Amino acid sequence: MKEKEQRQRLLRSLRSVGHFIGQLLLEPARCLLCGDNVAGLRPEDFCPLCADFFANLSPIKTTLLGDDPLLPNLVCFSGGFYEGPIQEAIYQIKYLKRPELALAMEAAMIPPAVSLAEHIRLQCQDQTKPPLILPVPLHTTKKRERGFNQAELLGTVAAKILKSRCESGGLRRLRATSPQFGLSRSARRHNLDGAFAGPAHFPIGGNFGNLTKNILADREVVIVDDVVTSGATLYECARTASACGARVVGALTLARARWRDDKGRDETNQREMVSETLVPALSAEKCGPPDQSVRRRRAFF
Repeated sequence: MKEKEQRQRLLRSLRSVGHFIGQLLLEPARCLLCGDNVAGLRPEDFCPLCADFFANLSPIKTTLLGDDPLLPNLVCFSGGFYEGPIQEAIYQIKYLKRPELALAMEAAMIPPAVSLAEHIRLQCQDQTKPPLILPVPLHTTKKRERGFNQAELLGTVAAKILKSRCESGGLRRLRATSPQFGLSRSARRHNLDGAFAGPAHFPIGGNFGNLTKNILADREVVIVDDVVTSGATLYECARTASACGARVVGALTLARARWRDDKGRDETNQREMVSETLVPALSAEKCGPPDQSVRRRRAFF
């Protein structure tokens, strides 16, 4: 009897030691964005607080007013303002080279994509096929350095939501451009002048000699990027697509920078942009306070 009890105690001890060693060896489950260790979390998941933030974003509609007769304005829908967890996510995607994080942004992209789809439904003539997704291109040098184009990854997410197709070769960046930050409106335009071009023409084949196919001709398209600040890059891409025969029906971004007066206008040119928040932010009473056990220690919350 004593031998049996001793054997059972030994087995229990071995199990405890094995469990302890297993906990030491196993990689802790961490939030995809903030890195907090949360029990039961899968590697591709956000923690409850980050997931709740992205699920409750208020999409923003921005109208970019242009001066091209072929494209008098461009309506852009964004997931939220470029701040907090969205800003952190974009920083990690671009500068910490985390493409998997861009592909996990579906929850943040759904509200603006749904709003865009409704906008397209109200204005489009051809309802037989969804619009083609055109990501803002990176210059080949920049893409080689980073290893990916974040706009292409977000375009893939948008295409999944809209049941469409992301055409990464739909637009090309012909030359590297300086950062737009801090430039005046005229300087932004000069910086982007001639920077973009339409798709390379593809041979049709057969006995048609040198005939080529323009994949943008007579197609409704949506321009996709990670963040819209002044709107100059989005508008220039849209203008380029329009010149190639496409009908630009809108733009979609993960984030939109706040303007200086925080009232939906740009003080440098109040006619350049008009904005509205489509869905009111949920009140703190409705959302409830965040769980103290997962409260973020990071500065972006």
